[in-house]
Amino acid sequence: MVTWASHQRQLRVVRTPVFIEEQAVTPEFEWDDIDATAVHLLATLDHEPIACLRIIEYKKIGRMAVLKSYRECGL
Repeated sequence: MVTWASHQRQLRVVRTPVFIEEQAVTPEFEWDDIDATAVHLLATLDHEPIACLRIIEYKKIGRMAVLKSYRECGL
């Protein structure tokens, strides 16, 4: 588990290409105030971020993303 405050850069490395570039989500929609209070999970490989998700209010999973080159690897 990580926080937005401590790992914002790494979380953006995953979410930007997946949501903004691939899925054409607007940055205004993607970067919301929920990130500051959500619980974030971050997967890395060789210290590089490759996947993430956020949990809202400890019950709802959202913003789950895996970089394209790591999909179908069992993450």
